[in-house]
Amino acid sequence: MNEPQGKGKFAVSSGPVNRRTATPTQRTAPKTQAPVVLNRLKAAQAKHRLGSGLAQRLAPGASGGHTPARARMSLIVQSMGCTVSGVGLFVGAIQNAWPVIGVSAAALLGLGTWTWRSYRQQHASAAEVETKLAALIDPADLQRLDSVLEQVAKESGPTTVELLVQFKETLIRCVALASGQQSQGLLASEDSLFIRESVRRYVPDSLQAYLKVPQAERESRVIDDGKTASALLHAQIALIAEQLQQHEARLTQLAGEALLQQQRFLAAKTQSTRV
Repeated sequence: MNEPQGKGKFAVSSGPVNRRTATPTQRTAPKTQAPVVLNRLKAAQAKHRLGSGLAQRLAPGASGGHTPARARMSLIVQSMGCTVSGVGLFVGAIQNAWPVIGVSAAALLGLGTWTWRSYRQQHASAAEVETKLAALIDPADLQRLDSVLEQVAKESGPTTVELLVQFKETLIRCVALASGQQSQGLLASEDSLFIRESVRRYVPDSLQAYLKVPQAERESRVIDDGKTASALLHAQIALIAEQLQQHEARLTQLAGEALLQQQRFLAAKTQSTRV
């Protein structure tokens, strides 16, 4: 009797049949990602935690990435008006209706003039804001600070990143107040000097010195007075932020000075009228 064809031909292995039946020591380790991919992932996460850069936040027209409501409404009206006028001009030309052509052409001309003037005003305002910012802070210094902030955030924990985010918000408020006071000629030289030097030297120097310490030793190695590199960085950034908050308080008080002067003027006029 012939034996079944293929008998005795089977695979033999000392390993498990599948991953479910394998012991923990037999399971293959998961594949690790390439260092380049990990670095890109860390950089993206650091940028997300830090938020938009200072150069972007302080750029002309930067208001959280949104156009003001009035400008949006004007743009909608201009677009709809130009569309309706264009359709009216086209229909009038087909039907040879000269009154419709005249009205549509006049409306299209008026809307085009309005759109052109709005465009010029927006760009003039953006140029004015950019000029004020450049007089206070060099845009190149802002970009360099953004770069080193991202590098530190990529190599640091959430506590350090949160401290840097708070510093950024304080600096943005100070720059906004200082730009307004500068246009009115009320900005003190010490306020503008500290804000400028904080962006140009104070904060970048602290961050660069922190990056020179090996990453593995920033939380463990004691450098001075029982403090690690991370603790020293936190203390320095907190000190600069505290000084910025003091300048912010003074600038806020100056911003309300014009309103107080108007109140004194009205009070004096009221008293003179009663007399």
